[in-house]
Amino acid sequence: MEDAKFEHYIKYMGTKTKLMDLVVEQIHAVYDGGGVCDLFAGSCSLSGVIGREVKMFSNDIQSYSTAFADGLFYSQIRSSF
Repeated sequence: MEDAKFEHYIKYMGTKTKLMDLVVEQIHAVYDGGGVCDLFAGSCSLSGVIGREVKMFSNDIQSYSTAFADGLFYSQIRSSF
């Protein structure tokens, strides 16, 4: 898994942006293949950082997070073909 930078599009109260290096480091420490689940996806910053390297499952109670993830990641999938 390679580190990648991700644009921070939304200022979100619970953002992981300031902790991102630590979160990614800890995922690297235990990752052995398979999917990674972000249960509090918010603005999808974690998915943006490692989502091209691993299969991501993103979840959040806020409906804007689903709309944001769909727009951001489905557009990237479509543009890669």
